[in-house]
Amino acid sequence: FLFLDCILIPLQGASLVEGGFVESLGVVLTIFWSLDILVQFGVGVNIDLHLERRLSKVAFHYLRTWFVFDIAVNMPLWLLPWLEAHRPNTTEGSEALKAARFLRLIRVFRVAKLHRLSHVAYDAIHSAWLLTALKIFQLMVAMLLFNHMAACGWYAIGQDGWRREFLPADVENGSFHAYVASMHWSLTQFQGVGYILPVSRVEHIYASLFLVCSLAGLALFVSSLTNSIRQLTELHTDRVRVGVSTLNFVRKYRLPPPPPPPRPGRG
Repeated sequence: FLFLDCILIPLQGASLVEGGFVESLGVVLTIFWSLDILVQFGVGVNIDLHLERRLSKVAFHYLRTWFVFDIAVNMPLWLLPWLEAHRPNTTEGSEALKAARFLRLIRVFRVAKLHRLSHVAYDAIHSAWLLTALKIFQLMVAMLLFNHMAACGWYAIGQDGWRREFLPADVENGSFHAYVASMHWSLTQFQGVGYILPVSRVEHIYASLFLVCSLAGLALFVSSLTNSIRQLTELHTDRVRVGVSTLNFVRKYRLPPPPPPPRPGRG
């Protein structure tokens, strides 16, 4: 559900996806995260290297850590349908509703929980190979989500700018072609070549800020990926070295081969 939020929230914020199915899916996600608040009051937590299961201690720990954050994230989502139902039919009402819909973007801050969940997953894995592969996969997903959010933001601010200048006239707003063009722009910022350029002042500011973030993110991504691949190489080298040492030991001392497994008796 966290990954679904990371994909769906930017698309909704940029008005790239609309319709009954998307709205229904948003309601399902809101109900899920609202029920998750109640569930968290009964989920055991590690406190001082001790698994605490007493409801009073668990509830107090949740109130001190994630409760305020979860309430702040979910409350605007329940207010939004009420605002849509009671908005005045004026220009000011439409602008207020458009601003209220941006409250959906606050859900993206749930990504902060992924850090805690990733450590729980790492603690449950006892294979160095699988753990390193999982870290590489996590890096790739994080890079794609980063570009996805940047692409949705670039689309949202380009209504009177780059979308008018660089998209064909027959491309509809919110179409898949428009999203792919935005995604292409965000990916090309990592190497500096692209046919889509900022037009308005807001687009120039957004592009400059994203370029700085992309340079820092690319450096972090490349260093982390290189370190993970180096760890995989070292694991493979150590495995080969152990196998060769074992084979040389068997040949040196002329150890007999292991006996075959016993066959099951015939009744």
